[in-house]
Amino acid sequence: MNSQLEKNQRYTLIKMDSKYKNLDQIKNDVLSQQHKEPFKSKLIEFSEDNEESYFLYKWYEDSGEAAECKIPNTGETVNYLCTEAICEFSTRKIKDANNEILPKKDRLNVQKTEVIFAQKNNQVFAILMTFDNYELKRIKKLIRMSNIEPLPSEYQIVPSIFTWLFYKYITEKEMIDNNISIEGINGFTGNVLTDENRFSGDSGNTPDLIITKAFLANNYDITSIKVDLNVDSGCLTSFYINQTNTDNELRIMALKNSTRL
Repeated sequence: MNSQLEKNQRYTLIKMDSKYKNLDQIKNDVLSQQHKEPFKSKLIEFSEDNEESYFLYKWYEDSGEAAECKIPNTGETVNYLCTEAICEFSTRKIKDANNEILPKKDRLNVQKTEVIFAQKNNQVFAILMTFDNYELKRIKKLIRMSNIEPLPSEYQIVPSIFTWLFYKYITEKEMIDNNISIEGINGFTGNVLTDENRFSGDSGNTPDLIITKAFLANNYDITSIKVDLNVDSGCLTSFYINQTNTDNELRIMALKNSTRL
């Protein structure tokens, strides 16, 4: 039975280092880690033994067991493990009326972010349920940057992919896979010659807009796109796909009211 997303869902995909081949390795190595982020103050010297001097990043203690997901109409399976990154960080107010550092409990925020580790063909990826740069930075420190490597080329977004999607839709060759088709394109952003000259189109009829045709005709860089994809399993999902400035991550937002299995 299909249901609709009640709000926009943000996903950031990263690739775990090639030394990780399965989810057991993730549980034994990555999920057993903690990170202590020093509290940046000249009044408190960092010490591993002093909780007042750092913010703790850790994983939810009971991540459960891995599960299996079958990809419709492909015969492929993906093993996945759901967990949660719990990261402490500072409030804006860190001093009292006497200009003294507050006790940690009085200057503490806690961020909880769902994370899914997915294994496919001896490769392991992490899906972080956020776009927020501060959250992403904290979670990557918890995972450890040395455990992250660039995404394979098939997961990297370049402007030519957006242009390809437009041409597939405009020429009525909407099928982009055996079971996925383009239902509509509802918006885009792009640059003309430089990053400072940024334009956007936002319409249910975006492919017919004059600005869209100008971008395609002049081969200007398209940097993000809103696209509706229809899957044979009955899902109609609206995505916002954004080009990032790094080959280490892919950001996709599934829009509110998209259907899911």
